[in-house]
Amino acid sequence: MMGIEGNNIIMDTTQPANPVPAAVSAQSGSSSWSWAGFMFDPIVIVGTRNYKMLFWYLLMLIPFVNIIFLIVFKVYMGMHARMVVSESKAFANKDEAAGFQKALDHAGLIFFYVAIAFFVVWVLLFGTVIFSTIFSGGMMMRGGDYGRQPIQYQVNQ
Repeated sequence: MMGIEGNNIIMDTTQPANPVPAAVSAQSGSSSWSWAGFMFDPIVIVGTRNYKMLFWYLLMLIPFVNIIFLIVFKVYMGMHARMVVSESKAFANKDEAAGFQKALDHAGLIFFYVAIAFFVVWVLLFGTVIFSTIFSGGMMMRGGDYGRQPIQYQVNQ
């Protein structure tokens, strides 16, 4: 902040010369959800060179633990991926880290919507097939021969 008093110019030095851009300060904390961390957690881990977190994926080899761990780790990365990216030493500056996070967040959100759309289409198709098989008098509603009588041929000799 600058001001003029008489012939003297007064400069306030309490504010930094290069303030942090709004995009970086908004994304540097772990206060908001990260679609990149939720949908692309291995890419975020490798991109930030945080290879210690990849060892958590060894839990995926244990049966029944892998189902619970998949959900827990994806939610954890969704909540803390911004913090992992901001604390990473893989980027030259905060702007580069913010660009990495922003690009992956957009891709993660788009991928999430595409996955939901595919799931809805799959449920509709699968539900239609099951519904029509059960309620249209299809194969599941009849006996083993499906209600047909065997054909008897007469042979003329």
